[in-house]
Amino acid sequence: MKANKVVIFNNQLSDLLDKVTDSFISFDNQWNFTYINHSAEKILSKNKEELIGKCLLNIFPNLNNSNIYTQLKKSYDEQIIINIEDFVFSKDKSFNIDCYPSEQGLSLHIKDITEKKSLEQSLKLEIQKQNNKLEIEKNKFISLLRNAPATISMLSGPEHIFEFVNDNYIKFHGNRDVIGKTARQALPEIEGQGLFELLDQVYSSGETFFGNEVEALVEKKGDGSLERSYFNFIYQPIFNNEHQVHGIVIFSYDITEQVTARKKLEVLTKELIKSESEYKSLAESLEIQIYKRTEQIKSSNESLKNFAHVASHDLQEPLRMISSYTSLLSSRYKDKLDQNANDFIAFITDGAKRMQTMIIDILSHAEIIEKNKKESLIDLNDTIEKIKRNLKLLFEDDHVILNYQHLPIIKTDSTYMIQLFQNLISNAIKYRKKDVNPIINISVKSEGNFWLFSINDNGIGINTDYFDKIFIIFQRLHVRSEYEGTGIGLANCKKIIDLYDGKIWVESIEGQGSTFYFTLPTK
Repeated sequence: MKANKVVIFNNQLSDLLDKVTDSFISFDNQWNFTYINHSAEKILSKNKEELIGKCLLNIFPNLNNSNIYTQLKKSYDEQIIINIEDFVFSKDKSFNIDCYPSEQGLSLHIKDITEKKSLEQSLKLEIQKQNNKLEIEKNKFISLLRNAPATISMLSGPEHIFEFVNDNYIKFHGNRDVIGKTARQALPEIEGQGLFELLDQVYSSGETFFGNEVEALVEKKGDGSLERSYFNFIYQPIFNNEHQVHGIVIFSYDITEQVTARKKLEVLTKELIKSESEYKSLAESLEIQIYKRTEQIKSSNESLKNFAHVASHDLQEPLRMISSYTSLLSSRYKDKLDQNANDFIAFITDGAKRMQTMIIDILSHAEIIEKNKKESLIDLNDTIEKIKRNLKLLFEDDHVILNYQHLPIIKTDSTYMIQLFQNLISNAIKYRKKDVNPIINISVKSEGNFWLFSINDNGIGINTDYFDKIFIIFQRLHVRSEYEGTGIGLANCKKIIDLYDGKIWVESIEGQGSTFYFTLPTK
């Protein structure tokens, strides 16, 4: 009875293997064919009747001493599983062969990878195409910097090594070769004037420095002579992915002519007190010149202030392009590529999404600038319902329980309130315990002229050492592989609360959840 069941099972298994597109072949320990499915018959151009019970080398004598036979023999002799990659069976066919040995013989699983290889090549060409486009955009950006009216330079590292200077910078500093040199090596004449110390300060603090009408002795002609000059400049730190400063970009305008003209005017004004009529005409002429120059300076300074903001927006376009094409590749070819290719696409997509999120979050943080912008009477109960709709999929996937009742109506900005509550609710869901459904409780009580709100969760909690740190922009307590985010959400919450003269703080015990408290005015 058992023998019959085995025969039935073997027949069913044979029928199943005959229907699959992959090829299966097995040999006994004398290299005689013991099984071959329909797909393998097509590859070998022979049917089962010609092969079963026949020795491999008798049927295909040219395999003797070949690399493929050596690999098959090694798998059986050493009883190890061997994968033979990219085995070219003919000029237009490639296969991947998995060898599974046993004491009774050897089984082969043969997969046709011809189409996959073709798709991999297409993917490589597409990636190269996108890289070429990115290179073109990069060159356009560099061209913009090279031809900008300001003198622009980029320095890297704590020693401030020159990586880039534009054409105006080269002309201004007497066509000196500075690339690859430290600031102190390239510009020795400004030692002791405080400018190197300012670079060190910006690099260590990560804070932008704005210099207005800064006086310095500079070598402009390349002959060793120094000229007294005045500048408006910006030292702007450059951050890496971990928000650590790795360089500084400098935008500078030479305003020596304008400052000198103003100083001359000051001297002339004193002289005009003694001889007003004699110098009246000259003073009027100088005032007109200074007015024109001042307007130019105002325009230039405004351009500098807007430059970083515009650059942040422009950075999003190539990122959108990367995300779009990688998403297209993933959707069309995911099931046709090997795991490495899918991983590469995932890495590209993830990097672009994180950069886009960072840029959007930074701009969102910058837009929280003023109170009374769009204030009206807001029912916070409606606000929470809007947030539940915004996070509907997140609530359903993580089985979130959100409890609240009788929230007040306050006069405030609706957008700010959605940002405030949604950031805190999202964090409560994000930092939940593994395999525990998030439970979030929102409550409020009146305290004098303020409402005191609390948002409590049953998540992983926060170490007391980090209670203040979490409200600082870009501060993260966990690596990105554990929890996603840019470190801006709680900084946005604090900025909104600060606009309304409120306070925000947290109480928590690690492993037992957290409670965020904040106050908003009752009127």
